[in-house]
Amino acid sequence: MKCGYEGRFYRWSLTAEIAAILFGSRPGEVIGPLKSEQGYDLLLAEEFTFSELTSETRQIIIDKLFQEWLSSELNYVLHNH
Repeated sequence: MKCGYEGRFYRWSLTAEIAAILFGSRPGEVIGPLKSEQGYDLLLAEEFTFSELTSETRQIIIDKLFQEWLSSELNYVLHNH
């Protein structure tokens, strides 16, 4: 059994189902148990920070998209040659 504070989560790091449940809740609400790959999770939505597209956030998004594209291209080359 594991427990503890995980810190800030970004919406894109959550599964679609968990994001929908989490962002449909109210701050301070305990959510779960939710089935995950590791077992079951309980979540506590402490606060929601609304997105603001700063130059830093923009760069994080671009870097993430590039890494995903690069990974898919590498997988394609490795499995199709």
